[in-house]
Amino acid sequence: MADISLLIFHLVLSNYTYKGVDLSMARKILDWNMRRYPEGVFCLFAKGRILVCQSRPDLAVGYYERMMENCQIEFRSLRNISLWELSLCSLSLYDMDMGVTKWKKLQADANWSKCAYTYAYAVCLYERGHDEDLREAEKLMSRIQGLMQRIASKTIPLEKYAARKAAKFATQGNRLMLPALELGYHFLCITRAPRGVLVRKMLPAIEAARTKVLEHIDSLTTYYDGRYYWDDYCLVHFLHAVCLRYIAHADPDAMKDSDLADPLPENAEKRAFDSFQKVIENGAGIEIDHWIVYYAHYELGRLYACIGDIKEAQKHLEMIHSGNVVVHKPEKGKYSLESTLIMRTHAAMESLVDGQPL
Repeated sequence: MADISLLIFHLVLSNYTYKGVDLSMARKILDWNMRRYPEGVFCLFAKGRILVCQSRPDLAVGYYERMMENCQIEFRSLRNISLWELSLCSLSLYDMDMGVTKWKKLQADANWSKCAYTYAYAVCLYERGHDEDLREAEKLMSRIQGLMQRIASKTIPLEKYAARKAAKFATQGNRLMLPALELGYHFLCITRAPRGVLVRKMLPAIEAARTKVLEHIDSLTTYYDGRYYWDDYCLVHFLHAVCLRYIAHADPDAMKDSDLADPLPENAEKRAFDSFQKVIENGAGIEIDHWIVYYAHYELGRLYACIGDIKEAQKHLEMIHSGNVVVHKPEKGKYSLESTLIMRTHAAMESLVDGQPL
């Protein structure tokens, strides 16, 4: 139990904090236990999580599959934990076929958040893009509002985000911009993506979408009647910047892609800065997705930390707490997944003080 508690801290709670996280310690604990319980479900889960934290979800998939096989049928929650991890791996690998399969099964089997699972399943169908997929995605999106839960009279932030996106989908005539990739960002799936996936799959998809958006910048009414143009403009530039940031500065614990023969994009760091700046400059035009500007300041602060400019990093991180962000605030002053961002910003600022990598 002591080992499991430590592994949960280093491998799961590390999604929300940097302080005290030590992946090498987690590997030592796991290696000791794997020698004794090579097919133990907790060991297989931890092995998969370590590989995910090392940006190798492709290697983690096999361990999660073995975990599912080794779980007794009575322990559905353990099987669903593995299925959840596999579903996130599909987003990190930007594999919509895998995503459709795993999220569909999770939506059918698990009860933790039918709303979130249904939305994730729908966006994977939407991005896969077959005619029958689009029809099914439309049906699923129409059900999301009714699947929301309340805990202590409060809605769950992730479910509120999914409901807002589903409402926007309907308002825009059954259209969203790269919704699976956007959802993957919130689940840290871009952070955990192998560089090969970033370079070969995610970045080309984002750049194709960005080109389409920029074609209409001089005549906004030609872009779906001009509705939510700046939302899409800022989103594609935000995702563009995040992908380039992890190409230029991979996570410190990431394993190198031995099979990545393609040359990395030139000037990835500079292009990331440019795209973040475009989000910040045009964020005032956003109508619904106000979260993009706040998260852009967070990611820009972390990028400045990567190049050693601590003063600029602190400036952008502190803007999130101060509220001095140039954006028309949504109703009640809340934006999607605000509490998650504030938690991560606190962790990032603590790490700057301690000199830990971001």
